[in-house]
Amino acid sequence: MAKKISAAWATARRVFVHGWLAGAVALGTAAQAGMTITRLEGPPVGPKVFLAVTNYNTSGNTSIRHTPREGRNLKYDAVLQKHYFTRDRDLGQTFRMGPRALRVEALTLRTGFGTNPFRPGAAGAELYVQWLEVEGQPRINHHGTTSVPPGTVWQTYDPKDPITDDYVEGETYRSLRVVRGGRVPDLTPYRANADGAPGNGQFIRLAFTGEDAVVLQPHRTYAFLVGFVAPAPERAMTLANEFRGRYPGGHGIRREGSADTPAFFNPAQATPYTQAMLAGDTNHAAALAAALEKACFPVDFAERVADMTFGTMGMPDVCTYRDLVFYLEGSPVEKGVGLHGVSSESAVPTASVAVAAPLAAEGGLRNAMGRLVFPNDPAVLDVRRDFGAKGDGKADDTEALQRGIEASSNRGGGQGTKVLYLPNGIYRLTSNLVVRAAVGPWVYGETRDGVILRLDDGVPTNITSVLRTHPSDTQPTSADFFMRNFCNFTIDVGRNPHVDGVRWYGNNSSLLKQVRIIGTGSVGVNAGFLGQNGPSLVQDVVVEGSFETGVRCAWSWGQTLSRITVRNARKLGVYVNATAVGIEELVVENTPVALHNEYPNNWTWWGGVVALVGGRFSGGDATQPAITNTSVLYARDVVSRGFKQVLVSTTPGGSREGARLEEYVSHPVKKLFPDSPDTALKLPIQPEPQVPWETNLSRWVCVNDFGAVAGDNKDDTAAFQAAMDAAAKEGKTTVYFRGIGGRDPNWYTLDGEVRVHGSVRHVIGLGFGRIIGGKNGRFIVDETAAPVVKFQHIHAFGGRPAAVENRSTARVLVVESCDLRVVGAGKGDIYVTDCPSGIELNAPGQRLWARQLNPEGDSDTGLVRNRGGRLWALGIKHEGRGVRFLTEQGGATEILGLFNYAPDVATNDFRPMFDIKDAAFSAMGIREISFGKTYPIKVRETRGEVVRTEKGGGWIGWAMFSGRNGAAARP
Repeated sequence: MAKKISAAWATARRVFVHGWLAGAVALGTAAQAGMTITRLEGPPVGPKVFLAVTNYNTSGNTSIRHTPREGRNLKYDAVLQKHYFTRDRDLGQTFRMGPRALRVEALTLRTGFGTNPFRPGAAGAELYVQWLEVEGQPRINHHGTTSVPPGTVWQTYDPKDPITDDYVEGETYRSLRVVRGGRVPDLTPYRANADGAPGNGQFIRLAFTGEDAVVLQPHRTYAFLVGFVAPAPERAMTLANEFRGRYPGGHGIRREGSADTPAFFNPAQATPYTQAMLAGDTNHAAALAAALEKACFPVDFAERVADMTFGTMGMPDVCTYRDLVFYLEGSPVEKGVGLHGVSSESAVPTASVAVAAPLAAEGGLRNAMGRLVFPNDPAVLDVRRDFGAKGDGKADDTEALQRGIEASSNRGGGQGTKVLYLPNGIYRLTSNLVVRAAVGPWVYGETRDGVILRLDDGVPTNITSVLRTHPSDTQPTSADFFMRNFCNFTIDVGRNPHVDGVRWYGNNSSLLKQVRIIGTGSVGVNAGFLGQNGPSLVQDVVVEGSFETGVRCAWSWGQTLSRITVRNARKLGVYVNATAVGIEELVVENTPVALHNEYPNNWTWWGGVVALVGGRFSGGDATQPAITNTSVLYARDVVSRGFKQVLVSTTPGGSREGARLEEYVSHPVKKLFPDSPDTALKLPIQPEPQVPWETNLSRWVCVNDFGAVAGDNKDDTAAFQAAMDAAAKEGKTTVYFRGIGGRDPNWYTLDGEVRVHGSVRHVIGLGFGRIIGGKNGRFIVDETAAPVVKFQHIHAFGGRPAAVENRSTARVLVVESCDLRVVGAGKGDIYVTDCPSGIELNAPGQRLWARQLNPEGDSDTGLVRNRGGRLWALGIKHEGRGVRFLTEQGGATEILGLFNYAPDVATNDFRPMFDIKDAAFSAMGIREISFGKTYPIKVRETRGEVVRTEKGGGWIGWAMFSGRNGAAARP
């Protein structure tokens, strides 16, 4: 919206400003201290980061700026053929809080990537931050424009792009606090890209202390604005942003000079407001003076920060839909406090209370992958360079992409498995893409929205999906299709109502991540088209075209849905039957029913089992519930809007009126001791920290260049260590090795310890990175390591896995798509994603978060052993006999969504699935099946000298098991 959308709005603004100014002066004065500004080497990480919006475009200059009135530039818009003065500008963003009150301790921003990201006048300049409370529901006013302009349009309207006159309305703002005093460091010596402009892509952290650490309340919308306090020549700094942002919890805002500037060189095209100014002014002096006045901030700072008319309109240079890159850090407070005040309660230790909001639309972290690049290496295939794809939206790229997928998966072809890289472009498809190999592929797009796989409209009915990751639509054959990895691109099904976006099939370790699915189709992600499917992980996926169902999970060995958004589905957001599904941060918008869980064909023993934590459902069908359930359901932290009620269930837990589910259990809680609570442990839930992808290819180091050879059965420890040492010595960040090929033996061998240290933050196999570990084979993360270290695509696959061990007190270990044995021996946090791994937590209090975990085998002591740690897991599948989870020595374990396949356990095998020894354990959404005999003992709980067991054969479907002393404090 422009500075003054209507006379009524202008009047409301004046009334508000005059009533607020007296307090604003004192507020500005009180905030002189308490903010410091520092440059960071990378994005903030760790448990205090409770919200991060990280997508950005690498071009464009959207700046905060404040320059003197004298000598201000007069800019010309070539599209509109209009002139306007360069305007002062503050930039900001609205955002939604999660379920806890938080004291905001820091705001981190990133500079842009355009041609002039950091101007000389920005160095040493004083910044301010203004915190605002936002009320009302934002809505887009399209202004009635299409590609054919109406009679009157905004002066900045571009007929070639009708959204350029869109603006946001429906919100009002109230100022909470203005903080100032920090000075911007000189960023010109630094650049994120070696060939970029000085100061680009830099992270600046604005830290707040004392009374300037504002407290924000749960489930409310807030905003921040950032700007320069005083003017100076060339005082401008661009902020990284995404032109058409996707953050569901808010949008960009700005305070600036008016967009309604005089078109004095072409009066006939001016708006009525400008034409009135130009009347009788033949030399345009009055119009120029008025335009200059409007382009500048008020001289008085208090008057400036009192202005609540924030712009969101498009052209000439700020898109309505823009999101800034920003990170918020903070600590929770025990009790709610006044919006303007600081809590009288002390901050709760972050180890004890969930900091990260569990909901994407209300502050959950979205781990956007951003732009990905890979080195020019034999282990990397480029679909354009190597297979002739055009990516121009016109040529048929189906065959090129299909050949690339097959070449990436070429384990048996002798050339090795490889990454298939898709540069930005629109890849036209006339048929579906199919994964036929048992292992692979590894497909990565350059950017999620820049790579589009677009299916032609009106394809034949025998084409059932754009991408299918199983050889057949109808024949399941086996559960032996592993390591499907598809990341960072968009699938467009076109106008094909019978076509699915992805027919998703993968076992044990398979990942569909950071994928957007659009168009008009049947199912966005169909993980229920064949039996024998799963377990696998679907993470950070958006389905926002017109699909009958967003995500379907059925007839499989478990699925994990992490941070999924479904918009505009015609019937269902998520459908579940005949499987166990763990779900976190599910956002469903403008869809009749958000979640439907049932059992098929009246076969209650095959019913769907769902554990849901975090749901935001809005804009549904006022005649239907948000959730319908006839099977096993656990749900908590669910908020709905626009539905008849939040839940209708035919189970003993009954239905729920109203709009919220704080915690719901569909069936009586299973327990061995009567004092075990009927509620879950509710351990803190934290998303995986984002490990920046290295886009400077000179900072990649190849282990093969240091003598590592796959398949020679010789120890490669020295080669891996030499690569780590060389990378650390030269400040490089990424160490990689080439995927294996051919038949066994085809692996790398690790018999000793490899220490990951210095600048190395990412260790990755390009393709099937197979490593067999000896007795002492392990990677070590200790105090010499980078703050966050990630391991990716490392599998033993039938052999003995090497270990990865976090011995540090504060370093963070991230393990993705690996079967490394994960060991905790310190205090540093651990994150495990899409891993068929065993786990050992051996240090009291060490924390681990797992998403899609599939340990298998026989064990007396536990495939997952938690000795005093804090372990939270979403989506578990087990297979084998003996103890699955051991929790002891005061440890705490919480599981959401578990599928246990018991392959004919002997009736005299009394090893339990879950073993609890003087510890705390809760599991929600448990399914066990067997086509022989199931576990005769499901759970064993020991308290001191007292031992109790949950006995009984047969399949189970439990909504919750609770095992802990209810009188003891929650861990």
